Amino acid sequence: MKTKSLLLFCVIAVTFISCSATKYSHTEVMDAQVLNQTKYGILSQFGNPSQTRGLDSNEVWIYNYGQAVKMREKRLSSQEAMSSSGGGSLSSSYERYLAVTFRNGRVIKWETKGVDFSVK
Repeated sequence: MKTKSLLLFCVIAVTFISCSATKYSHTEVMDAQVLNQTKYGILSQFGNPSQTRGLDSNEVWIYNYGQAVKMREKRLSSQEAMSSSGGGSLSSSYERYLAVTFRNGRVIKWETKGVDFSVK
């Protein structure tokens, strides 16, 4: 009887652990799928940016999201229009966003707040 109870407990524990495990963290997904990507690649993955900014020799594309989103969605319908106000910190201006920084047509940096692109 003790063996059956222990076996049942192990099966249940393994089931719960496997269901909640994250295969790839948000950072791993973003580094693999966004860093060094071209502008065309970002456009095909995320659509048109809500706003663009030019900073020195870099260009920043900002995607404003009204709710948390997952990368699996083909077209992210939760984008909200953003005003074209220059300057200011993104984290203080927007609740949920993705900002992608380009140099020479390639992504050199990404920044997010309030979105989760992890793969479970």
